Amino acid sequence: MKRAVPIILCGFLLAGCSDKSSSSDNSSELETTTAATTSVVTTAPTTTASVTTDDPIDHSYLPGSADHDIGKATAYWTDDGISVGVWITDSYYLSKDISVETYDKTKNIAVLDLDFDGYDEIFVPTDEYGEGKYYHLNLGRTNFESWDVMNDLTGGRFVTIADDEKLLCLTESLSRSTCNKYYKWENKAPVFVNEEICYMRDYYYCDTYDIQDGEKVLVSRKLKSNEGDKIIDHPIYFHVNSDSIDVLKAGEAIQNIPDIGLYSLSERYGQYMDNNDVGWQPFQPEEMIYESDYDSDGYNDFCIPVDLKPIGENKYIYFRFDPAENKYFPWDELNNIGKKLVMYRNEDYIEAEDPGTGLDRYKWENGKLVFQEHIDGVRIHD
Repeated sequence: MKRAVPIILCGFLLAGCSDKSSSSDNSSELETTTAATTSVVTTAPTTTASVTTDDPIDHSYLPGSADHDIGKATAYWTDDGISVGVWITDSYYLSKDISVETYDKTKNIAVLDLDFDGYDEIFVPTDEYGEGKYYHLNLGRTNFESWDVMNDLTGGRFVTIADDEKLLCLTESLSRSTCNKYYKWENKAPVFVNEEICYMRDYYYCDTYDIQDGEKVLVSRKLKSNEGDKIIDHPIYFHVNSDSIDVLKAGEAIQNIPDIGLYSLSERYGQYMDNNDVGWQPFQPEEMIYESDYDSDGYNDFCIPVDLKPIGENKYIYFRFDPAENKYFPWDELNNIGKKLVMYRNEDYIEAEDPGTGLDRYKWENGKLVFQEHIDGVRIHD
């Protein structure tokens, strides 16, 4: 007799998707009454289903089946994989054994309704990093099968459900940001509808993109601070091409900056990381654009690296935003410094790292950036 090891069923709800606020409707095919999404598995609604099968039916009852909740699955580790059980109708209980290889059977099996049809799906972790495989209940064949559409979409990563919405959230940690991608179901397929990217630079902010005609359009930016959040509608953002940088607002290009090597630098840096088996994610070109209001005029300026350690020296080019022209222009005063500058909004100075020795401190005086002092043995961590 197979040994069944009970596992606490959980929703794996991640904090990164907990404050989703934009709405999106599902297609009429998927507009069914569903189980409430909480941090634990919840009871699915009573649903009837037409069941036909040529396979032998296993009526073995698993622990938890006494609750008699239609659509709510239970799953347990066994010696050879997992056992899954679910009430398909009020008089039909299905249990199946699935052969699964896993790194650690102490990890939780996730059981929740990801396509909002009233029947739970199964996510089985298979490696030490929490990645795994999805299984879906095929009512026509009365069996749990590999859910290819979700396995292909996620690459084995776990998805969560956005609060109070029929949206799936897929979280990815990049080199200097966290990305939450949101999908809704249309014609039994997940469709990418919007994205939220949160950055931690010399301040913290989150950008929300909608997908319009297949293109990502930045619709809002949330600046986070101890004094409270500030929302900016349709801020300026960037797209890095192989030979230029597009400056965009509300999906429209307002400026094109000729090639300054950012795309090729990101490729060279990514290749270095691959060749040296560096454990973190490589830079995306847009992540390498640093925005900050360096002259405190109320408009963000930006800088980009033209070289980076360890493949070269840390060198940067600065662009100042001119609100009268609604464009960015090369900033000779900061480019003469050439180092990475950090603007501290709660202080009246800017600091620039002087590699190997410490940092240089500057201050704005009558519209000019004036050197103040050098501080030994201190580094700027960006």
